[in-house]
Amino acid sequence: MPTVQNNPQLNANGELQHLLSIEGLPREILEQILVTAESFAGVTEREVKKVPLLRGKSVFNLFFEPRRAPRTTFEIAAKRLSADVINLNVAVSSQSKGESLLDRRQPVGNAGRPVRRAARLFGGALPDRAPRQAA
Repeated sequence: MPTVQNNPQLNANGELQHLLSIEGLPREILEQILVTAESFAGVTEREVKKVPLLRGKSVFNLFFEPRRAPRTTFEIAAKRLSADVINLNVAVSSQSKGESLLDRRQPVGNAGRPVRRAARLFGGALPDRAPRQAA
């Protein structure tokens, strides 16, 4: 089982910081995720399908695939939490011109501090420099 030191999803206190996979997460964190998800189950049945959890926060979605369904799903979820959503399209971004994720983050960072990052990878991985810089 991964320890706090080698699990990039956990901060120094062993708390979940980035959810990339459930693999290797402690049982307590998995139970916390399920309890939190259960508390949101009724939101889709309400007349107003939003909660103010991320009001005033920005969520930046970065996808390395052309499919729209995952991007749309993440966008709808963030908007239902009242977040401001910015979708970054790698195919038409500086990434396709060889710039790193850090290069792209600099100008975007002025728009607000992201609260969560999500990257879906299909048919490839991030460029060699990206994991070190995005961490």
